[in-house]
Amino acid sequence: MQEFIDNIKSWPLNDIFKSLIERAKISITYYSPVDGKILLINKTAARAINSTPEKLKNQTIYEVFPQLASEIKKRTEEIIANKNEIITKDFIKPTEQTGFWFESSYSPVFTQNNELSAIQITSSDISARIESEKDMEIMQQNLFNQYMREKTLKDLLRIQTMDLKLDQKVAEALRIILNVYWMENVLRGVIFVVEKNNTLKKVASHIRNNVTEEALGIFCDTMPIGQGHCGKVAQSGIEIQPAEADCRCDKVAQEGSIPRSKYIFPIKYEEYVEGVFSFVIRKEFSLDNKEVLFLRSACSIIGIMIRSEKDRVQIEQQRTNLISSSKLASLGEMASGIAHEINNPLAIIIGYSRILLDAARKQEDNIQELMLQLLPQIDLTVGRISKIVQGLQSFSRDGSKDKLENKILKEVITKTLTFCQEKFNRCEIPVEIDINPENLQIYCSETQFSQVVLNLLNNSYSAIKNSEEKWIRINCFIENNQVIIKFIDSGKGIPENIQEKIMQPFFTTKNPNEGTGLGLSISSTIIEKHGGKLFYQNESSNTTFEIHLPLK
Repeated sequence: MQEFIDNIKSWPLNDIFKSLIERAKISITYYSPVDGKILLINKTAARAINSTPEKLKNQTIYEVFPQLASEIKKRTEEIIANKNEIITKDFIKPTEQTGFWFESSYSPVFTQNNELSAIQITSSDISARIESEKDMEIMQQNLFNQYMREKTLKDLLRIQTMDLKLDQKVAEALRIILNVYWMENVLRGVIFVVEKNNTLKKVASHIRNNVTEEALGIFCDTMPIGQGHCGKVAQSGIEIQPAEADCRCDKVAQEGSIPRSKYIFPIKYEEYVEGVFSFVIRKEFSLDNKEVLFLRSACSIIGIMIRSEKDRVQIEQQRTNLISSSKLASLGEMASGIAHEINNPLAIIIGYSRILLDAARKQEDNIQELMLQLLPQIDLTVGRISKIVQGLQSFSRDGSKDKLENKILKEVITKTLTFCQEKFNRCEIPVEIDINPENLQIYCSETQFSQVVLNLLNNSYSAIKNSEEKWIRINCFIENNQVIIKFIDSGKGIPENIQEKIMQPFFTTKNPNEGTGLGLSISSTIIEKHGGKLFYQNESSNTTFEIHLPLK
């Protein structure tokens, strides 16, 4: 150490050297590697700790920087061992009110004999840079958080396009929300949906793998609206934060439970509460305002999801009701024909039965011959009535939940004709069926496809019943891997000004009380659900409707 001091004194430019050190804008300190005593310290270094070089010259480096004493000792030992430079970043607080970051270079100083005589610390204040880096990190974190929020909300919106049931969509939404990194301390999440009977029904629940349900308590599967925290949120539409609710569910584990807080958010569509999102989080964690706003947005998307599904179910029910109404209307249009279709064979049965009864009473000799002659006719006529009744039963049943199956097209059309053929016969309207190949099959719900056939036949009947030329043809064939079914009648087509309207619900060209205007609209919907299309062919010289179905 003395040799280092002597070296400084003996340097030719000793005054210049000292002046440069003292006037330097960076902190420069020399200390002994043996006992840490300050050998030389400039004003900048002393000022940084609210002191002067004179006050510090008899102190050790460890006394000057007590907060860093242990670190400086380690660095000193490393320099003694390796004789290498060390660069560090440190934070010191000279007073309770002040503190700063500085970057330091610890460099060994050697004598002419290459012996370590001192360690030089050159330091510069990097507080501004550190703060700038912190600001940059905060900005980057904020941008990342914003990206994650937007991405998650887009992922939630994407669920709406998935072909999933409501409970599956909600479960997927819950999974996506809980996978966001700032939700990692959520122990369990549950989503309830408001049911028609004024209750909440649990449709999705997720619990962390490292947590047992006993440690959190058990959520009920259903609960009345207005009861419990979730029920009250469903009733009021106002969220509950941890400060407003202790974390007790309907059934709570008493022992080994985890300290936790509860958040409950209403799931709304416009002003209507569609459900509730509740989750518990570790007691020591909480959500900031932006995270709460994100969850409100997420709940709004789930609200749209729930309402859309409810609307879809309602529309489907209304569509089913319309189909039923249209079906009844079609049967109404056919009623007189159906009655005549059944009455004719009944009259035959009654007549033949009376002949046989009279012969039996009179004990006529030819009764055996009459029985052999008339009973087969009665049996054939009963079979005809049975087919009509079976056709009516098949047509009248609700086929909305039927699975699609391969059916022989000719059988479906023929069965439909059994209970309306008489109507065409009375008006002398021949119905020709040409199917190639004869065993051609379609993938369909027989009940629904039968309704389409009847609707198209009814339309043809109404259009041509008073015409001079009357006929209906049904042509079926395969073309371009599709089943083509053409319904052609002797009519001369549909006026161009209404061609675009004929598929619209409630549009009709029939006389009042003769049609509902639903037949073509519902028929088109049914065919679309079968993966095909129904349309008016305006290039034909006669009125033609075509059905195109995929060949299965």
